[in-house]
Amino acid sequence: MTAALLDPLHLLPPPTTQPWDALRNQSPARRIRRADGSVVNMPLPLFWYAPDWYLYPLEVSRHLAAAVAQMGVCVAALRSEVAGGDHPSPLHDEAMPRLVPYRPERYGFQCTDFDDAQFVDLRLTLVREPSGRFAFPPAQVARWESDSGKETISGGGWVEAASFPPDVADLMHLGSKIVQIRTLSPSAAVMVSINPIDLDNELPAILDADPDGIILRADRFHLTGIQLAKLIQKTRRIIDDRHSATLPLWIVPGPITADDAAKLIALGASAVAIDAWCQPLREEDFRPPASAAARLGFTDNKTPSAQSHIDAIAATHLRASIERFTGMLLSTLDGSVSERLGTFDQAWAETLGVRFLG
Repeated sequence: MTAALLDPLHLLPPPTTQPWDALRNQSPARRIRRADGSVVNMPLPLFWYAPDWYLYPLEVSRHLAAAVAQMGVCVAALRSEVAGGDHPSPLHDEAMPRLVPYRPERYGFQCTDFDDAQFVDLRLTLVREPSGRFAFPPAQVARWESDSGKETISGGGWVEAASFPPDVADLMHLGSKIVQIRTLSPSAAVMVSINPIDLDNELPAILDADPDGIILRADRFHLTGIQLAKLIQKTRRIIDDRHSATLPLWIVPGPITADDAAKLIALGASAVAIDAWCQPLREEDFRPPASAAARLGFTDNKTPSAQSHIDAIAATHLRASIERFTGMLLSTLDGSVSERLGTFDQAWAETLGVRFLG
């Protein structure tokens, strides 16, 4: 079980004499306003940012992406990662929340990925693979390159990240790239992913390019709870001062609990990545169990479909955390951070400006 990163923080209840209006927040859904004024709907402020689809069989990836999206979570996936040949994933139904990762080297990307996407994530930063490399493993390349997800065209070796000339030569050209993506994917909000490095210099330049939102990747830096909370507040402050208080700030925090996710929203995040909640899915055997009739060689019409079986597995791992997060989110008070959050730790109170309860 993941330890609570923000355990010293407490979402405050209403004052003793204040009646609680349970209907004040009836929906956790979010509306992301694009630069042109149109709106992209998000059922929940949760997203699966970096699924390693190549670790699952292609048939499992196809159904698992849809299973998680059906629970209201925005799922990141390219068509080449979850659909092979003439077998598209249900994820590409336009009603499902989908995030299209657009990497600098464009590996695995297809023009059809723009079709009916809700979000396009322009990933400006290099991220180390678990082996320590700035590279893509052979199995990942195989999934991108072939319909079966097994054969490779490039020789089967590691492929260095950003080995192609990047689409965005520098931040001065970012604005024109965002305009181009909006033209190619008119239904999508264009997000820009960055690392929490040199925010004071890089983030203002990115905001000047007028993205529809920022995704902050903090998952590879092993931050403490107070460091993560302070980072969100700093990033939110730069966005508010430079651009708009309504511009979405999505955070990729690393391992967190459902309570942590709600507290990150209270601190200023607009949506939270739940990759850690999805991690146990890697250990699952997604093959539907054979019924007694099937084991004896008879046809059994009651055998669950692959989609319904994977739906059930995904719900087993995610449903409780999603419901807990939703409940905490809907019971979070309005107002400033000191009206939403409190702590008995004086150092946390002084650093974050939350209410000191001691």
